[in-house]
Amino acid sequence: MLFRSLPADCSGLPAQAGTSVSDADGVRAALADGASVVLLADGTYDLTGGDESSTLEIPAGVTLRSASGDAGAVVLEAGWATADPVVLGPGATLAEVTVAHGATDGVLIQGASGARVYGVVVTDPGEAGIAVVPDGATYSDDVEIACSEVRFESECAVGIDAVQADGTHLRDLTVDGCDEPSIRLATGSRGSVVERVFADSLSLGDTDYASGDERIYADPECDGVTMGHYGGDVRNVLLTGSMVLRETCGVTVEHVTVAGDLFWASTTDLTITNSLANIVDSGGATLTSNLVPSDADFVSTTDLHLAAGSAAIDAGVATDVTDDVDGDPRDAAPDVGGDELGG
Repeated sequence: MLFRSLPADCSGLPAQAGTSVSDADGVRAALADGASVVLLADGTYDLTGGDESSTLEIPAGVTLRSASGDAGAVVLEAGWATADPVVLGPGATLAEVTVAHGATDGVLIQGASGARVYGVVVTDPGEAGIAVVPDGATYSDDVEIACSEVRFESECAVGIDAVQADGTHLRDLTVDGCDEPSIRLATGSRGSVVERVFADSLSLGDTDYASGDERIYADPECDGVTMGHYGGDVRNVLLTGSMVLRETCGVTVEHVTVAGDLFWASTTDLTITNSLANIVDSGGATLTSNLVPSDADFVSTTDLHLAAGSAAIDAGVATDVTDDVDGDPRDAAPDVGGDELGG
């Protein structure tokens, strides 16, 4: 179990009026009738039918959320029988529910720009916890996944997977029990922001995944060279495993803690600042105020918050990063890594 606390801006979505339901058939009926907000009463919703009719497809602009705001009290149970038990349309929101045991992905965002996942727990899916993928040439851009958790109790494929996606924002997340990797942003993704995240591992880049060809943008970056990931910012991240960048350009990494290696290949214009990691330098990077961690730097092997006496305390340089992985403020002499001790 990874140790974290959620910042103040994860306190819950504002209350909404909507159509109240108490079972899966009621959800489907409300969606079919054109409800814009569907409120789920506490309980378990049976999505174990194993066919497409068991999937909850949230139409464009529609919100599906728990009435109580308690994700643990509303369980969408697929029983490893139904593939992609929840599918989001463009601009759709899934909030404050648990999606359990999808046969493939837990939550699928396919060709659905502007979709949002907030305060959701995804448990033990067969493949990805949350997948952000294109539908042919229709992409899933400007997707936000926030204040959520993906948990694996057995083997995993990937926790959160985004391919060919522009402007993905991942914030205030935990991905636990998956190092295959925990989070992957690849195959021509661009401008991703990853912040305040607890996970085993993080991968940016690559263009050779079977999930799709690389994406070519009309406004080419990186001198027109095809890359696995263009630009983007990774900050305030705690990783118990590794961080890998491959075929990327213009990525900024600030205040990350990596218990294992941070390494890259075929990568240009990489900036790494105030990071606590074993950096395997293969060139093409600007490195500032980074330190190699030891066990003495951390509370424990699974809790990568700084321990008193760590050499990382007050060892960083000032940047525009003003908070830490828990949303606590950084002081004028920031600590190296994702945590600010006593912040």
